[in-house]
Amino acid sequence: MQDFESLRRKWQDAEWQVRASLAIEIGKLGTPEAENFLCAAINDKDETYFVRGFAALSLSRAKRNETIGLLSQKLNKDAIFNCDSSEFVRACCAQALGENAEFVIRVEREAKEGALAALRAALEDEPTVVEKAIPALGRLGDRQSLGNMYRASKSKLINLKGEVDFGPLAMALADMGITEPPALMIYRNVLEMSEEMETAEKLMEKVEALLREDASVDSDGALSSSLRVCKRKMELSRLAKSTGDSVVDSVLGRISSPVFRESKVPPPLPGQKTPAKLKLTPKPQ
Repeated sequence: MQDFESLRRKWQDAEWQVRASLAIEIGKLGTPEAENFLCAAINDKDETYFVRGFAALSLSRAKRNETIGLLSQKLNKDAIFNCDSSEFVRACCAQALGENAEFVIRVEREAKEGALAALRAALEDEPTVVEKAIPALGRLGDRQSLGNMYRASKSKLINLKGEVDFGPLAMALADMGITEPPALMIYRNVLEMSEEMETAEKLMEKVEALLREDASVDSDGALSSSLRVCKRKMELSRLAKSTGDSVVDSVLGRISSPVFRESKVPPPLPGQKTPAKLKLTPKPQ
């Protein structure tokens, strides 16, 4: 791993795509100077939204109250003069706070409450922000926001088929260890219906852990049945993808293409093809 000074020198004359990659490398250092540098990048109004977003993601292991405060301000649309204008950056801030939940829970009260306030406000933001804010609130154990998380899912997270994507909410509920009947129904919905492979796999692991802790929550065996369906779909999806041929399942029928889509990801790093739906424009926002 390169040291901070060498990475900083590369940053000075690098194109925006390279700076995004460098932000990740700087974040891996985990030093105070690296953290300060990334905070400055997020605050730089002349920087592209792409780089600001990756700088935010790179702070998912931040260890300062001030950094948590900055991520919260950039996320919180209620903080009019401090909030970032780019929904991509706001989504990255929400994701960083969620991934760093273990530390956020332990920070000073003001910083923790600021993070919670920002994530709660984010439930009324754009869908790309909402889908990152909901799991973050789950990791922070914010049961107070359960109703708003459900409503945000119903109103904001609608897929191309016009159906509600309950994936982020299911992940949040599982992280909070919720096993009430409404939560079980949401788990089943995602396990059986979600087309996002990464989400389905992660949820499957979390639900299996919940059942190991208390098998009685699945007294009718419905959740176990959904787990089996999910596993079968994943197997068929991988088989169809690897062979290119259609496969037939006695329950699911003929599968001629992968059942699951690859999960949504942030814009790619340099050298990777940009998905058409993202249509990146590398200019400040």
